[in-house]
Amino acid sequence: MTRRLETADLVRGLTLWGDSFHAIDVFADDLSPGARADVEARTVVYEGATYRFMVYANGVVAMLRDGTAIVSEGGPADATLEVAIAAAEQAKGGLVRELLGVLVGDLLNPTRASGSARHIFAMHLEPHTGEWVAYHGVLQRWMKSQLLDTRRVA
Repeated sequence: MTRRLETADLVRGLTLWGDSFHAIDVFADDLSPGARADVEARTVVYEGATYRFMVYANGVVAMLRDGTAIVSEGGPADATLEVAIAAAEQAKGGLVRELLGVLVGDLLNPTRASGSARHIFAMHLEPHTGEWVAYHGVLQRWMKSQLLDTRRVA
């Protein structure tokens, strides 16, 4: 794979449906050097909007809209990017060549116990157009299990 995710790709994915989603989760090893620098800075201003990054030890990097309070209930947040990259490479085993992402939204039924499902949307970056499109491939169940941590909006 020669193409890597840029910060602009993450912003386009997160804002694809306006304010419908709070975060976009991607594999840490899919990020370009420029996006990695933005992740390490923990915040970035892009086209006048501010975004924050959370890095998870399971290999996931989440870009969040500024002002979104996310509390991790699963794996440790605030891992180093190097730890996340190594975990992503191990989880993928060198087999996944697509650039995958998951949009994370509100709980579908916030009145239920904390096990309620989230509004999520699986997608991949189309290599020829550079646009995010829905992903319904054979890796969908695996990618959701790998990219979604258990978190809640505080």
